[in-house]
Amino acid sequence: MSEKCKKMLAKYVVTVAICVVMIVFILDTRGFFTAVDKAARILYLADAFTIPGVLILMIGVMLWIATTGIFDGLTYALGRAARSLVPFSKIPDERFYDYKKRKSESRNFNYGFFLIVGGVALAVAIVLTIVHSFIS
Repeated sequence: MSEKCKKMLAKYVVTVAICVVMIVFILDTRGFFTAVDKAARILYLADAFTIPGVLILMIGVMLWIATTGIFDGLTYALGRAARSLVPFSKIPDERFYDYKKRKSESRNFNYGFFLIVGGVALAVAIVLTIVHSFIS
């Protein structure tokens, strides 16, 4: 197995492990392990998959938004404003076009595993919610 594949697999394993820990914690706090009603157990499972699914998916979406360059204008303006407050600053001014070009060359999105793990957990939660609606 290549080194790149091992690193990607490690990212998925850690993200899934965090998701599973969150699911078990939510199941324990909701009383899943002591519930006797089948419909309640399915509802607890749906709840337990929804919260980590949404959280992990939103982390992935926020990282994707940040790496697309949407915030480049804001960071350029704030950096320029901060440099104007520092007297005798040695940092040269650069145009926004040059700033945008420099940032886009160094940008890559390597956080797709958040979107996949969060999406799968959310899909499981949706399926469990549908099953719960048929049972109850």
